[in-house]
Amino acid sequence: MKSKKKAKTIKLNFNDIIPSKLRFSHDYCLFLLKHILHVQDSLIANKIYHTKILKKDLKEEDREEFDKVLKNKNFDWLIEKGYTKIHFEIIYKALIQRLIDDLIIFIREALFNSIKGDLVITFTLLRKPLKENLLILEWLLVNPKECHKLFYSDVSKISPLKTKDEKKKFLIKEALQKIDNLLLNDELIFNIRYNKDAYYTFHVLWNHSIHLITTFEGTKTQNTNINYIFSTNKDIQNQWKGLYFLLPYLLYYISEIQNGLFGLKEILKENDYFAKEEGKKVLGFIVWGIENKFWDKKIVNLNVLSQKDKIKDIECPKCSYIFSLDVKKIKQLVIDDFIRCNRCKTKFELK
Repeated sequence: MKSKKKAKTIKLNFNDIIPSKLRFSHDYCLFLLKHILHVQDSLIANKIYHTKILKKDLKEEDREEFDKVLKNKNFDWLIEKGYTKIHFEIIYKALIQRLIDDLIIFIREALFNSIKGDLVITFTLLRKPLKENLLILEWLLVNPKECHKLFYSDVSKISPLKTKDEKKKFLIKEALQKIDNLLLNDELIFNIRYNKDAYYTFHVLWNHSIHLITTFEGTKTQNTNINYIFSTNKDIQNQWKGLYFLLPYLLYYISEIQNGLFGLKEILKENDYFAKEEGKKVLGFIVWGIENKFWDKKIVNLNVLSQKDKIKDIECPKCSYIFSLDVKKIKQLVIDDFIRCNRCKTKFELK
């Protein structure tokens, strides 16, 4: 009797094959995602997503029934009984928490697959969080009451797939006014996510990744290259460049939206850790833009660091040597959380 052959185990080891020129862009994406996750965890730990409801806020005859409502998540009862404000707070916080949780997971997996070179999976995973989750978060920031009313009266009207471009443009523009960040541009943010005819856009990459064959004008699948299966090395390099030319911009924007939803820059202005991470976020964003030649006067009306610009007067805590914080050291600070003294090579954090 022949012995059964042992089943082959699936090896999950893989090589990190991201091009060295794009390494900082990838690492900066990871930094931004970790920052978003840290803020999310802090919001949960500090019960910011928790809705406190006092018995005095309820009519006496509704208090006993209310406990059953919460247990069964029958939130329609709140609307029927006229507790619209309580309903709003519960839904507002729950939507933000779940949408950001979902967004973090999808983008984390997308970056993991990029490391392996599975870019079709990467682009497929990025579509939902960037095209759909983010739009609802923008809506909640810009007009939370409208979003809430449509949520319980006609949820199809806040469907990102059915929302007209004019409304999307309006929400993005208003969101930028709320967060007040000169490094971001509303037209560019719209184009990256929704404009199939724009030069800077994920639209074509998403369509070719999600669908085996596309026939739409501007995104037609090329002969002999279904679903990027037969991409040449040059094609793959261009796909990677497209990914890391656009994703850091949107992740930076998402972090700003997250801050804006709860006014975190004001609430946490005395929090040293938050302030330090926010500072690294901005420095990393500027350096990423320099490295990718992203900054264009037509896109960003702001004078940013050039490759030769330096921030002076950094003093080594060990040997007291004073040196400048240049682009290379900023990259090290953002990714590794330390810089190295030019003279004695001591590693230290900036306070």
